[in-house]
Amino acid sequence: MAERLAFRGPDATQIWTSLGAGFCFTLLCTGLSPQADSQPLSLDGRIWLLGEVRLDDREGLLRKLEQLGEKISVDATNEELVLRAWRQWAEKRFEALIGDFAFAIWDAQARQLWCVRDLFGTRPFFYAHAGGQIVFSNTLEAVRVAPVVSAKLDLHFIGDSLLQSWCPDAERTAFRDIRRLPAGLIARAAVERFPHLFRVQDDAFRRVSLLADKFSR
Repeated sequence: MAERLAFRGPDATQIWTSLGAGFCFTLLCTGLSPQADSQPLSLDGRIWLLGEVRLDDREGLLRKLEQLGEKISVDATNEELVLRAWRQWAEKRFEALIGDFAFAIWDAQARQLWCVRDLFGTRPFFYAHAGGQIVFSNTLEAVRVAPVVSAKLDLHFIGDSLLQSWCPDAERTAFRDIRRLPAGLIARAAVERFPHLFRVQDDAFRRVSLLADKFSR
């Protein structure tokens, strides 16, 4: 998987493993927005973040977090701001985040994986639930190389693509085992007692619509 991700981040590659989870991160230094040069990132050793994050209205988010008691440097990375927001609100207020992002939050104590994609789906997020594991990435090819993921094609997706030039099901991909997290959704998978075994709800995740929350207020 690290080899498949190398083109996205030529500046560094990191692999991190813990009980029940393993992550690979590649770094592309853009200099356009404060970014962490190491992932997964944690503030407390329990909650870990991995993914792509570019936030708009950082000042507004900083003010909200400071009002809640967070002491934050103005130079804090986008990833740090997301972790502090999670510490305050968890998944309940993630519509407060404005920007382009697709990331995962790993709660090492609760053994839960949360996956988040921004309202407009600017950043890709692919995942597969197979062989008792959840495999995810912003790159479809990286998910494909996981040994537990089948190479079988999704004939529904291919048929729609041939007939209509697109597939109306936002979750499908060309591969049967690989799904796409739709824009504006949070997904949760809870790990069972043993490593790598996930209790799957609602076709791999329990989903919470960020978009619905955003415009119902």
